[in-house]
Amino acid sequence: MKHKYYYHLVFLITVILIMSLDQLTKRVAENTLFFNESFEILGNYIRLSYVENTGAAFGILKDKKIILISISIIAVIWIIWYYLKTTEIDIVEMGAMAIIIGGALGNLYDRIFRGYVVDFFDVGINSYRWPAFNIADISISLSICIWIVYSVYKDIKKKQSHSVS
Repeated sequence: MKHKYYYHLVFLITVILIMSLDQLTKRVAENTLFFNESFEILGNYIRLSYVENTGAAFGILKDKKIILISISIIAVIWIIWYYLKTTEIDIVEMGAMAIIIGGALGNLYDRIFRGYVVDFFDVGINSYRWPAFNIADISISLSICIWIVYSVYKDIKKKQSHSVS
């Protein structure tokens, strides 16, 4: 079994990689796309569109910078606390937590230093569009889903092993 510090290092590297990928793609979008103009990737279904988002997902809490920064900081601290206190954590949960933190820090950086989050993925059909999003949003959303599904799976497996015993 590897030493616990090895896992902490992998956790930290994952956080840094996700945050760096998020920031890099945002800077590329910022420097190559015009504000509120779209570049088609897959017809009208997937486009790149530069958007400055002052809210959270779906535009909620628009222009509530302090609230959004506070929520992000609390979420990151809670996940780190949970990660450090949990003794039965495995690689899937660890990865999900690290990816969530990396995404949260990517958007937090934008909110603190820019006053808005850069979004650029634009998905939809004709005028029916999903709100623009970025790598941090994808990382957070997918990792939360993975973490929840995996936690339910682990609980079911644990209950099944206890009922067989």
